[in-house]
Amino acid sequence: MQYRKMVGPFCRDCGVAAFREMTAETLVQGWWGLISFLIANPVTILANLVNRVRIGALAAPVPGSPALAAFPAKPLLRRWEILGLLVPLTPILLLLFA
Repeated sequence: MQYRKMVGPFCRDCGVAAFREMTAETLVQGWWGLISFLIANPVTILANLVNRVRIGALAAPVPGSPALAAFPAKPLLRRWEILGLLVPLTPILLLLFA
């Protein structure tokens, strides 16, 4: 199990890009291990969603700033990594409908 976090001053676009990348990785890589499967990964995903609300309140990128804003890329629902949600849902559905 490994916890990662990104720190730094972010504009809204950079924050959205970081959120999408980190959450996509969590959806794919976070389910290995009993504690991760049952507790750590669901809590991490919920914490990421709470932080996404905070990211939405950040200021927009400032034109002409010395650093370029990150491109937010595809939303999570349009990435293949969203299939990582099937990992916890499959056993639950099998128990309900078996």
